[in-house]
This record gives sequence, structure tokens and C-alpha cells, in this order.
Amino acid sequence: MRSRLFIVCTAVFFVTLALVFTTGPSRPARQVAAHSTSTLSPATSSSSKQGTKRHKPNPLPSPSPSPTPTPTATSSPTPTPTLSPTPSPSPSPIPPPGCTGSALTSQSQVTANASYCGGHATSRIVLASGDTWNSGEVSGASSGSQQGAVQCGDPCTLINMNIHNNPAFAGIYLPSNGVGPFLIQGGIVSYNASLGIGGSRSYKMTISGVEIAHNGYGSGVSCGFEGGGFKGVNHGSRFTGNYIHDNNCVGVWYDINAGPTEIDHNRIDNNAEGGVFYEISQDANIHDNEASGNGKAKCSWLWGAGIGIASSFNVNVYNNTLTNNCNGVGETQQNRTDSTPPAHLLENVIVTGNTINVPGRRERLKTTERCSQPATSPGLSTSSARGESSAA
Repeated sequence: MRSRLFIVCTAVFFVTLALVFTTGPSRPARQVAAHSTSTLSPATSSSSKQGTKRHKPNPLPSPSPSPTPTPTATSSPTPTPTLSPTPSPSPSPIPPPGCTGSALTSQSQVTANASYCGGHATSRIVLASGDTWNSGEVSGASSGSQQGAVQCGDPCTLINMNIHNNPAFAGIYLPSNGVGPFLIQGGIVSYNASLGIGGSRSYKMTISGVEIAHNGYGSGVSCGFEGGGFKGVNHGSRFTGNYIHDNNCVGVWYDINAGPTEIDHNRIDNNAEGGVFYEISQDANIHDNEASGNGKAKCSWLWGAGIGIASSFNVNVYNNTLTNNCNGVGETQQNRTDSTPPAHLLENVIVTGNTINVPGRRERLKTTERCSQPATSPGLSTSSARGESSAA
């Protein structure tokens, strides 16, 4: 009996073993066991559990974690430098029509009978005889008394100059006893220490179309000597078409035997001690000028007038418009022992056809009348001489 049982068990073992090796392709042990369980009888299944060793599948290796990459520093892009544009060189000034010659910048360049075009000098320039300078500039120059930042030669021509901000006595000065001719035309003369333009006993002078402004405010200025816009001791001159404004002292001043003189078609505004002052001189025509706001710093007696005539003769004052000056037309006679012959008397002064408006001056009327009686002035209107509102 035992032998039969042994045989049966042995047969079952080998059958089971055969099934294991004939189930087809290799499968994981867990799947083989499951398949056997579903196809065998319960007895066989029980035997299989006892006789078959189940193999656990080797666990798959856990994937090695990818190493965290070390962040690569992102380099900031090198900024492209902003290139400043290379400034274009300042173009050379275009010479005005009719301007010839080289630029004048220093005294060492000056020669006689030369023409200069442009140039900026910062020291005094003394021109030689016969020189012409067009469109030049001078600033920051110093000089002695009765000298200019530009000192004219004899003769001399200055066209469209810019003479400004000089501690020099004057912006432009003409030579003493020069025979001329002298021409100053166009341009501007401003902010010079004592005087804009001056000249001492020079002949044949013409000043035309020049702006003369803000002169005479330097230290030590003497308005009783030479100060303001223009002062000339000139013979045979014309002062025409200029704009003279905001100067200390007097705007336009002729002195000591000046004449013959023509002062016409100028605009003369806001000069501290008067508009036009014609003093101990003779033979003048003063006409077609506009003068306003002059004389506020010296508004007493007959001073500070739009047009003042002092101890002079053979003077015609006509067709001028005078507004809001300290006085309109002021005429004075004084004993001038400093005058050379002929004796300077206030006579033959004709004032006519002017428009004069100086409000609020009636308190001065009687004094004016008495002071003006010695003058022999045919056609002189008392009201125009006093500066009352009138047309004389």
C-alpha cells in the first residue's frame, strides 16, 4: 500500500514538474502560480502549494535620482556702450557780403591799409591808418582814459561790429585831431565802462545804424566828463539812424565847438541824464528824432531834456517827437569861460514843428521863461522850450 502511495505521489510530482516547464515562454513566478491555480483540481492545487517554491521577482532597482544640475550663472549681456556723437566742429562763420580779409584776433596782426573780416579779440585793438574791420568782436579789453577797446586809425571804417563788456574807457574811440573820414556803420556797442563811442577833435565822422546801449555803468564814471552813449568833439559829422538807449549819463552829446553837425532819424530812449545834449557848439540841425524817457536821473532846472541846447548858436530843432522826458527842449545860457572863441551864446536857436509831451511840468514854467529870455531864438515857442504838451 505504501509503495502505491509513493508511486502516485512521485507521478504527481513529475506531472507537476512537467507542467511548470511546458507552460510556454518564461513568465514571472507570480503569473505561473496564478495560472496553475485556475487549471488544476483542488487536490493538485494543494499539492502544488506544498511542492512548489515561489520565487519573488527581483525588485527593479530604484532609478538613481538625476543629480540636480548646478545652475549655470547666466551672464548678463555686456551692455553696448552708448556712444556720444562726436560733436561736429562749429562751422566757421560765413563772411557777410562785401566782407574781405582775414579774421582779426590780436594786435600783432594789424597793418596799415588792411581789411579784416570777423575775428574775436579779447584785448585792445589799435587799428592802423586806412584799416577796415567788418563783423569783428571785442570783449574784455582794458584801456586808459579817452581810449577805446577799438581805437580807430586815421582814416578808419568799422562795419557791423560787436563791441561789448569791456572795462575799457570806451567801446570805440576816434583819434585826436584825426582828419578822417571815419565811418562806423551797423552793429552794437554795449556794456562798456564809461562810454559807448567817443572822439576828440576828429573830422568827417559818420555814425549810422548802430545800437549803443547800457554803457557808462563802470566804476568811477564821470557823467560831467565823458560818459553815456556817445560823446564827440567833432567837426563835420552826421549821427543818423541809430538806436541809443539805457545808457548812464547822456545818450548823444556834442561838445566844444562841434559843428557843422546833423543829428537825425535816431531813436533815443531811457538815458539817465538826457537824450541829446548840444553844448558850447554851433551850426547843427537836429531833426526827425524820437526821444522818450530820458533825464530821470538829472531832472532839475532845464537838464534832463529830450533835446538840450547849452550856450550854442545857429541850431535848428525840428520835426522831433519828444515824450515823457524830464524836459522837452531845454535851452540854457551860462558863462562858459572854458569855451574857446567864438563866445558861446544861446542865440539863433529855432525850435519848430516838434511834438512834445511832458505831463506835469507846469510848476517849472515861470522859472523856465525867465531863464530863457536872454536867448534870441526867432520862432521859439515858450511852451516847447518848457516841455509842455505842444506842437511848436
